[in-house]
Order: sequence, then structure tokens, then C-alpha cells
Amino acid sequence: MVLDTQTTDEIPSPTEGGIYSVMKAEIFSSAVQGFKGVRVELKDHKGNVFVETLWIRPIIGPKSKLGSFIKAMGKEESKWVGKKIRLIKWAARNREIEVVK
Repeated sequence: MVLDTQTTDEIPSPTEGGIYSVMKAEIFSSAVQGFKGVRVELKDHKGNVFVETLWIRPIIGPKSKLGSFIKAMGKEESKWVGKKIRLIKWAARNREIEVVK
């Protein structure tokens, strides 16, 4: 059997400085342990689609993935859809985004 899967180094991810449109933002629970997260689908100006998982924890920092989204756009993930964002910083534990007008 051949698995139809990719390793993480093959999956494209959004890049620092890039501008993206938020296409979807939905809360989900993982099947195995029931962890909750927000699955965010981003699209760049070339039409490339990227999916980021923002894990929900009781306490988050403003520079976490989820914290950076909340800081820029608020706690209602349904209101993120349709907004255009710029990834100012996009490194582990050092994330910052801004809404582009």
C-alpha cells in the first residue's frame, strides 16, 4: 500500500511578509484526544491555498498563532472570514499579523 500523504517539509506554508485572504475559519476537535483548534484557510494573490491550525488553550500568548489572530481580528473566528491579513512575523513563538485595509 502506498500512503497518499505529505511530510511537513513538503507542505507549503504561508510566509512572513505575505498578504493573504482568510477564506475559512472553523473550530474543530481532533479525533484522537479531542483537542480543540481553529482551522484557518488562507489564500495568497496567486491563488495558492494554505491551511494553518491554531490550537485553543486556556491561556495563550499574544505572539502565538491563535494569539496573533485574536489580537488583530478579535475572538469571533467567524468574523475573520473575508479579511485580508499580512504576516508581519511568522516564526515559532514570535507571530504577528495585521489586517490590511
